[in-house]
Amino acid sequence: MDADANATPTSPEEVDALRRVLERRRAIRDFGPTPLPIGALRAILAEGALAPSSLGLQPYVLHLVVEPELRGRVAAVCNGQRAARTAAALVVVEVGPTVSERRIAEGRAYYASAALPPRSREYHLAGLAKVALAHRRWLRPLLGAGRVLLGWVKPARSLLPLGSQGLRDWGARNAMLAVEGMMLAAAARGIDSCPMEGFDGAAVARLLGLPRSSAAAVVVAFGYRATEARIEPRFRRSLAQIVVEH
Repeated sequence: MDADANATPTSPEEVDALRRVLERRRAIRDFGPTPLPIGALRAILAEGALAPSSLGLQPYVLHLVVEPELRGRVAAVCNGQRAARTAAALVVVEVGPTVSERRIAEGRAYYASAALPPRSREYHLAGLAKVALAHRRWLRPLLGAGRVLLGWVKPARSLLPLGSQGLRDWGARNAMLAVEGMMLAAAARGIDSCPMEGFDGAAVARLLGLPRSSAAAVVVAFGYRATEARIEPRFRRSLAQIVVEH
């Protein structure tokens, strides 16, 4: 049977609408003073969370920062970036072993009782067991050291989720899929965004009360673009430069 036999056909209009959203999304660094509806922000986060993730774990927490005083304090440790200072809302993405341990427990509880075929349930529970092994606290330092050594010998394996840092890196990779989804969901509503990596991670973690094992992977600013916001011509490499066909 064709793998796409049960898929719902996509109309040319839907494809064109998606292209327009992709083209509208720009990294905006100057936002206007108009506030964002909390309902729209929650919908943006919910739609971003539809992104795929390893074993469906979603090993991240999305901190929606809208309270003016806290938002200003977080913006202040974002290295003076205009997008942070002028945003109507900030989303801080938390990753780390404490988060993913909680997601593993949630996943086990779900798959233990979900109405799934036995084979599917066994597949998911076996995958969760493997991920849980990498989270054992006494084992993390050994796995982390092994990851560093393995990275020297075989760099292609340096991205394995081993050790506390490896688990944070793995969580961040998963979270970036959700971040892209959030930014596109925002663009579809005429709301702008700007992802930021330039910030004081320790200060952000302290302001939000993150556990010691967690880190802020990225901060995303949301708002309506200011009338004077600078929109430069978009520069993208050609497919010949970024794609290798095999």
